Amino acid sequence: MVSKIFSLARQLRKSRRLSQWIWVFLATVSLTILAQPSLPPSIAQNARITEATIAEIVDRQVLVNRRLVAPNDKARLGERIQTTGARVELKVNTGAIARLGSNSALVLGSQCLQLQQGQMLVSGASNACTPNVDSNIREATYLLERLDNNQTRYAVLEGDIEISNPQIPNLAPVSVQQGQDIIIESDGRFNPVQPLSSSGYAQILNGELMRDFSTPLPNLIAIKQTFETLYPDQIFPPYLSQRIVERSFRCPANFVAASAPVESQQNWTTQLSLARLTSARQGGLLIQLKVLDKPLTRYANAVYQVYALQEQNWVPLYTSMGARLINNQNGTLPPMSETIPIEALRLQALGEKVNIENLELKAVVKIRYDLSMEQRDLNLEIEQIKAYPDIPISHCLS
Repeated sequence: MVSKIFSLARQLRKSRRLSQWIWVFLATVSLTILAQPSLPPSIAQNARITEATIAEIVDRQVLVNRRLVAPNDKARLGERIQTTGARVELKVNTGAIARLGSNSALVLGSQCLQLQQGQMLVSGASNACTPNVDSNIREATYLLERLDNNQTRYAVLEGDIEISNPQIPNLAPVSVQQGQDIIIESDGRFNPVQPLSSSGYAQILNGELMRDFSTPLPNLIAIKQTFETLYPDQIFPPYLSQRIVERSFRCPANFVAASAPVESQQNWTTQLSLARLTSARQGGLLIQLKVLDKPLTRYANAVYQVYALQEQNWVPLYTSMGARLINNQNGTLPPMSETIPIEALRLQALGEKVNIENLELKAVVKIRYDLSMEQRDLNLEIEQIKAYPDIPISHCLS
């Protein structure tokens, strides 16, 4: 481009159609272009960051260029976002979600979210960097943090990222895959990429950048699937599984599943239905408990569970997060339902490439109740077993 400008200028000057001052101007512009630092190709190809919207603030105050901000306020290009005891979720104009931890700070750069201190969790297509490390993100969820000794750490929960250091030209970019992390020294040198231990991964999932926000991350299902693939013997945090359930379809309160056998025990008469659900977006399971008659209770709750049969053993796939309260009145109660998206089932516990169509499932409702001060912590267990293809389909549109 610069050589073309000079060539045109020489031709025009030879034809005496270019004054000396215009020649000087063109030469100055060309030299200015040459002096601009070139971005690594991997960084330059991503969408430019122009602004971020304050989506949610957890706990205390958040500052943008030292001014207090509230939800729906915006931070513009070049501005500094800082937290004290607070945490904040940002919606970046690129479509990514970024969460900034307590006592953290970042600057909105046009090519990346530059973390200056603390930690940040990014989900989506947005680069995050530090003063001496760049990243290239297509679509991933990852943690970036500045450590006490001026080191930098990237940890990838799902997807993959590429990091580079433009200040060391001979240093080749490094790819960090899901379930891996890397430490970058204060002088910009890369340490070897390491696998994230299950406890290290779980520490991020249970940390301040995942908890307490009203809206779950958009890639939460992908994170769960990655975790259970990498660590098949570990349990994905139940509170996050419940967030997936909360985002799924909900049946109307008066929705009634297909009839099931009536069962009586301990003065409770119940029907437990297991159904397959369809909606405009996805499919799942429904466990519906109908209480046809019950005693008067001082307290009662229910926990919903799903198991799959494998080699004569019932393997747990799902347990509801927290107990569901049951009305203390005696007699008949309205149907009580638990809707479970397929993604919330821990199918990885059965091995790789499991087809749910081939499974025999058991739905269980465990009831704990008190009749009086003297009759407490009584237990009742109701179950329904069906092969998945035999489970009736109940259409429940959200």
